[in-house]
Amino acid sequence: MVEGATLEMLFKGNFNEGSKPSLSVLDTHRVEACSKVSGKGLCCLGKYGRKVVGKFPTIITEDLPMTRPGSIEVSEDYRKVGIEDDDGTVRFRRQYQKKRYEFRVGKANKPGVWELAADKAEWVDRDIAARTFDTSKKKYFPERAAYAVPELEERKQVAPKLDQLWEQHEKFKWNQVSVTTREITFVNVASHIKKLPTKKLEEAIAIRDYLIKNNSPYRTKRILTQLNACCKWALKSGLITKNPFAEMASEIRVIKSQTDDGPEHFSEEDQNTIIDAYENHPQLNHYASIVKFWFWTGSRTSEAIGLRWKDINDECTIITFSEVTVNVSSRKIRKDTKTHKSRKFKCNPRLQNLLKSIKPENCTEDMIVFPAVKGGEINAHYFNACIWNECETKKGERIGLVRKLANEGKIEKYLPQYNTRHTFITLCLEKNIPDKDIARWVGNSRAVVNQSYAGHNAYLEVPET
Repeated sequence: MVEGATLEMLFKGNFNEGSKPSLSVLDTHRVEACSKVSGKGLCCLGKYGRKVVGKFPTIITEDLPMTRPGSIEVSEDYRKVGIEDDDGTVRFRRQYQKKRYEFRVGKANKPGVWELAADKAEWVDRDIAARTFDTSKKKYFPERAAYAVPELEERKQVAPKLDQLWEQHEKFKWNQVSVTTREITFVNVASHIKKLPTKKLEEAIAIRDYLIKNNSPYRTKRILTQLNACCKWALKSGLITKNPFAEMASEIRVIKSQTDDGPEHFSEEDQNTIIDAYENHPQLNHYASIVKFWFWTGSRTSEAIGLRWKDINDECTIITFSEVTVNVSSRKIRKDTKTHKSRKFKCNPRLQNLLKSIKPENCTEDMIVFPAVKGGEINAHYFNACIWNECETKKGERIGLVRKLANEGKIEKYLPQYNTRHTFITLCLEKNIPDKDIARWVGNSRAVVNQSYAGHNAYLEVPET
């Protein structure tokens, strides 16, 4: 046996006179080794794999290693160039200009198909490198124009489903978004996708209608916004040819909870009533300092909860807001601010006195400014539900202090804790403090301050004229 010999060379001298082996079109390909299979044919090992290449009645005289006829054994050479056996069909895939193309060459047990796939893969690779790749792929299958070979016909590409696209989009965005986005937004959207009655992109309208039927307009709009972003990415990545969720979210109308008078806020009188109530409460007076801080700085809930003594200078005159603490899946996570920017807040004498009065004698930089009763950071969910509003506990219903004040008529109305921020901004505007200064203090833009707060005073009475 001579390595590199062709089948034609091997057949000569190995058959009786008049015997005619049945050869395939590719029988002239060079081979590395062959073995005889009595009554079955000649099994040759080519450069890329093992296969039966011909049938004949006679016995080969040379004693060669035996191999099971028809067995397919994909070599490492094939794997290196991406050629594989996909459920009995030889295929390879390539990417060109961010779009994936699949080439299905023929049945894996067909003689010569592996070498043919290798030749075509090399041809495609050359064209991709030269940027002369034929996106129709007809160039690489000229034999199909002359005659139809069913087993060589390319299988139709299957469009990816929504859950598959979301999984890929999530992996792409994973290191580009915050922890809260990953563990809240991504998890929530994946959960909604899982519940959908269909995940086919061509049934996007049915998906939209299902979301509208089973969710609030606000939540539906948020989910559709994420699905649009996912499919927009998939379109740019060449995974799909059309984004079926484009503009869908903009068609969902959400009725804002706030009135035309802007975000609701406490009056200055109600603000003082709430502060006094916490200061004088026998069990809840521990929270008086952070309630004052929210009202007097307009800070976000998470900014005050995450504040550490290293964020305040020794004289308690400057506060630096650079981190927040948020609750995600029963875990507290520390991250940067909502705007991803730090800001400085200059303390007035009232705020300085508050901070100095609560600063521990043996204070360290990492100590929390407003700790929970038992230490550590305050749980915002628990505070808002049970300390501020009302909640159900194992011992029964618990009425929070602000809810109780509203029920007893001691303040005009109940508002959530976050409205302390709205109160600070509104009261500053009423005292004619420039919008640019307010925006800098609270970490908003001047446009937000003017559009959402300026000119809205629910407590202002129309004068008699």
